[in-house]
Amino acid sequence: APLFGVFTLLAITVAVQCPFQTACPHVHWALLVLAVTSATLALIMISMDSALTHVMKLTAADLSPERIKQMGTAKWGIVAKAFPPCSRYLFFIIGVELVAALIIANLACPSSGESEQDKISCAAPWFGEAKPTRDLAILCLPWLAVAVLGFCTQSSGFQMPHLFVPVPEQEGTVGSCVGCIASSVKCCHP
Repeated sequence: APLFGVFTLLAITVAVQCPFQTACPHVHWALLVLAVTSATLALIMISMDSALTHVMKLTAADLSPERIKQMGTAKWGIVAKAFPPCSRYLFFIIGVELVAALIIANLACPSSGESEQDKISCAAPWFGEAKPTRDLAILCLPWLAVAVLGFCTQSSGFQMPHLFVPVPEQEGTVGSCVGCIASSVKCCHP
């Protein structure tokens, strides 16, 4: 969660401090979309951490009907069950957005020479002339680092009870397609 909070701040800072609105508005809007998506991912990850902490601290006495209502256990259980896939999908979407923004920066933004882009400069986080490809490449580095670490992780043999997903006996064509997409997303985010 802190990494995507920093990612959000970087994307907003580049979008605001490097005036791409005039020279390359497509990159400006792509940076804003990235900031919103990564802020959403950071909030989901913080909620998921709180929910998992709540669920892990439960005792047998906490599972009585009165205590469940008082403690909001059902709400935290839903969050603990539903948010991990949302986190993985949002992480994957951020990667797709970064690749799309890099392609847009290379195709739609003017290259070096006598263009408006060479006349504008960034104030922060890095000083100098505005280069959308460089700025987006710098934003790609933390995403790529997390994705590589996700590829290196292996799931433990221990299945948490609240994350159990039953597998049906017979799957149709739609179920196998969704399963394929879900397994590909799980590769880059643990």
